[in-house]
Amino acid sequence: MTARSAGAAADGCLLALDAGTGGCRAALFTAGGRPVALARREWSHPADAGIPGSQSFEVAGNWELICACIREVLAAVPGPAAVQAVGCSSMGGGLVLYDRAGRELWACANGDTRAGREAVAMLASGTAAELYRRGGGWIALSAPPRLAWVRRHEPDRWAAATRLSMIADWIVFRLTGTLVTEASIGSTSGMFDLGRRAWSPEIMTLCGLEPALFPEVVEAGTVAGRVSAAASRQTGLPPGTPVAAGGLDTALGLAGPRGAVPGKLTVTGGSFWKQTVAANSAAVEPAGRLRTICHVQPGQWLVEGISFYAGSALRWLRDQGVQGVRAAAGRPAGYAWLEQLAAAVPPGARGLTARLAPADAWTWAHWQPPFSSRPAAGAGEQARAIQEAAAYSTRLTAGLIGEMLGLSAWPTVILTGGAARSTLWPQILADVLGGPVSVPDHVESAALGAAVLAGRGAGILPPGGAAGDPPGAGGESVGPGRVAHPSPAGQRAYDLLYERWAAAAPRPSNRADHAAIERLYPSGMTRSGTSPKVNRPACSCSWLTSGGPVLSTWQPYVTITTSAPSQM
Repeated sequence: MTARSAGAAADGCLLALDAGTGGCRAALFTAGGRPVALARREWSHPADAGIPGSQSFEVAGNWELICACIREVLAAVPGPAAVQAVGCSSMGGGLVLYDRAGRELWACANGDTRAGREAVAMLASGTAAELYRRGGGWIALSAPPRLAWVRRHEPDRWAAATRLSMIADWIVFRLTGTLVTEASIGSTSGMFDLGRRAWSPEIMTLCGLEPALFPEVVEAGTVAGRVSAAASRQTGLPPGTPVAAGGLDTALGLAGPRGAVPGKLTVTGGSFWKQTVAANSAAVEPAGRLRTICHVQPGQWLVEGISFYAGSALRWLRDQGVQGVRAAAGRPAGYAWLEQLAAAVPPGARGLTARLAPADAWTWAHWQPPFSSRPAAGAGEQARAIQEAAAYSTRLTAGLIGEMLGLSAWPTVILTGGAARSTLWPQILADVLGGPVSVPDHVESAALGAAVLAGRGAGILPPGGAAGDPPGAGGESVGPGRVAHPSPAGQRAYDLLYERWAAAAPRPSNRADHAAIERLYPSGMTRSGTSPKVNRPACSCSWLTSGGPVLSTWQPYVTITTSAPSQM
C-alpha cells in the first residue's frame, strides 16, 4: 500500500511501528500528533508442518515487511534524519525465543494453539487457576502452555534458548540489539505480578522456568537503545535514532492522544475484538470472564474482554467467501465492497448469525470460521452478521466490566482499529449499545500512542501530565472525528436481536472443550478419555497489589474429577 502523505513536518517526525495479528504498519506523525504518512502490509501466520493449531511468527519474512513499511514512509519526508524517535507496538501474547547469540530460535503469533495438551493439563491440575489468580491472564493467550510445548516437543531448541520476549520487544531488539520488555506487553504473557508490574518469581517457579530467561522490565517510552548500523542499512533509518520500549497495541491506543480515563470504554476493532477500560487498581474478575493486564501508564491497569477473531472473520470472508461475487459483479476486491453489500441488509442479517469463538480464562479458544457450514446467504448477510456478532459481544462484555468495576453506564465509547475505518460498523455498534460511539479522525491509535511515548522518552515532547493533556507541545492533536448516534429504529431492532443472541450464544463452560481439542489434537488429551473438569477457583474479587493479602481472598479449588496428563 502506498504511503499516504499529509505533508512532511519541517521540525521532524516521530515514527511508530505496529505489529498486529493481521499485519504490520509504519506511521509517521508530527510532534503534535498530526499524521504524515502510513504504510501497511498484511501478513499471515502459517502452521508448522504436522503441528495442528500452530501459528508460526516468521521472523525473517515479517521483519522484511516491517522494513518495507519503514522505507515507504521515509519517502514522505525530506530525509531519514527527519525521524527523531521510534516507538514500537504489537499484539499481545506472541512469543520469541533466542539463543545465547541473540538469534531467534522459535516464534509464535498470539493465536497459536498448538499447546492443547499442555493447556488441558494446566486446567485440570489447577495450574491455570493459579496463573490467573497471580497474573490475570487467559490460558489461550498465556505463555506457560506454549513454553511447556517447546520444552516437551523440541527439547534441543528449548535447551538452546536463553532469553524470551514478546513481539514488540523483538522489534526493539531488531532495531537496537537491546532486549527489554515493557509492562503492558510483558503482562500479556500471563507471567507478571500485576501489582508490582514485574515478572512473577512465583509463576516462574510454578512453571519450572529460570529467571534468566526473562528480560529486564522498563516502562513504556523508555529509550531502550538506538538504531544500529545493521538496522540502518535494512530500514533506511539513521544510525543512532532513539528507539523506545514497545508496548501492547491496545494499551498504547489508550495512551494517546489524551490519555486513558478510567470509566471510558474503548473498543479496539481488529483481528481480535477487545473491550477495554482503564482501572486504578490491579484486579482480576472472579469468574475469569475478563482479563487484567498492565497499562502503559504507571499506576493504571486495563480490564478487558476479548472476542476472538472478529476482524479475522471479516478478512476470511473477503479472501474466501466473496471471490465469486466480486468477479461476477466486476468490482474491485476489498472491505469497501463488503461494506456496501452489508449496508443493504437489514438488522439481523436476515436470520444469519455469525459465531465468534467464546473465550475466558479457562477456554482453549482457537480460530474457527464464523459459520458452521457454508451459508446459503449472500456476502452482504455474512458481512453484516459478523459485524453484529462483534457488537453483541461488546454489549455483553460492557456489562461484565461494569459489574466488576461498579460502573452502571458508559457515557463515552470509543471505537478504534480497522473497524473504525468503516461507516456501517460504528453505526451497528451504536444501535446495539444504545448510545453514541465516537471514532477518532485518525484510527491508528496504537501507532499514535507509541509515537507519543517515544517522543517523550527521547525528550522531544514534554513529559506527560494528567489524563486529558494533549501529547505534543505545539497544540496539534487528533481531533474528535465523527460520532455514530443510535437510530431509534435500529436500537429497537437490536434490543430484541441482542436478547435472542444472548440466549443462544455459546458460552465458555466450566469444562475444557475436550471434544474440540480432540479434533485438533487427535492423539488424545487425557488417560481416561473423558473431559477433565476445569480446576477454577471460587472467589471474591482479588485486588492484586504488591504485598497485599492475595491468598486470603481466594477459596480452595474444586476437586479434579478426571485424571490428566502428568507431563507438561
